[in-house]
Amino acid sequence: MANSSSPLVLGNRYRLGPLLGQGASGAVYEALDLMLGRPIAIKCMKLPDGADAAVRAQEFVAEAQTLARLDHPHIVDIHDVGIDETGRPYFVMALVERSLRDVLRVRGALEVEEVLALLLPLCGALACAHDLGIIHCDLKPENIAVHRVGLDGLRGKLLDFSIARHGSSSEGSRPFIVGTPGYMAPEQIRFDRCGPRSDVWSLAAVAFECLTLRLPFEDENAAALLHRTVTDTPPSVAEFAPSLPMPIVRRHRWPPHRRRLRRRWPHRPGLPRALADHRSDVPHDKNCVARSL
Repeated sequence: MANSSSPLVLGNRYRLGPLLGQGASGAVYEALDLMLGRPIAIKCMKLPDGADAAVRAQEFVAEAQTLARLDHPHIVDIHDVGIDETGRPYFVMALVERSLRDVLRVRGALEVEEVLALLLPLCGALACAHDLGIIHCDLKPENIAVHRVGLDGLRGKLLDFSIARHGSSSEGSRPFIVGTPGYMAPEQIRFDRCGPRSDVWSLAAVAFECLTLRLPFEDENAAALLHRTVTDTPPSVAEFAPSLPMPIVRRHRWPPHRRRLRRRWPHRPGLPRALADHRSDVPHDKNCVARSL
């Protein structure tokens, strides 16, 4: 959409700039709001050919409507929705300069305090979504925007609700698995009922990667990776990051990172309360802070 020799302006207001990234549902461009003079991001839908184009367009607009409902400081803001001259929908959102994936690529593994400072607000963002019956279903470093707040460490915002589900929904009617292998909860892989605990699993996988620079389960073969996620027990953080200053020999994995759904924490109150307790009770004791991991 932005390959024209002259800058493309959408809705007589938004001048498209360079491509920032793209996925299955659309491409995201840096852009300039000509009316307000501020940089923004625009997600333009990839409109497929054929009969499913109208359905895909409805799903794309539904993502924008979902974001509009989620009023939380740690969920990306949406500003506008429109349709370009070719009939493709687009929506305008706050510009994200870097993702958690970018940070991990440059920084390497994060400190325990940084991970907790990043995760706790995201727990609140997920709680906001879950209270409205919205399950993200695709939490991963690429879908977490990151910025630094003074000396307080990293802060994040949730991005990309393109495959979000409304309510605890079953994927049984879909002919394919929706999500990202390595971060997907076992019930997503089994086409089972997904709910808040599915997002908790994914967030735990993100935390594991932040601390170890690898996922709990890894395999070059996608089918083998999905199988291991469903059947194997999540490994110890200490196995891949033995230098972390935490007593995790006895309590060696995240409480929410349980394969059995009924034993995994829901989004509230378990995960955020545990993180908050470990940050507030003994804030300067790394060993105490890390007992929730």
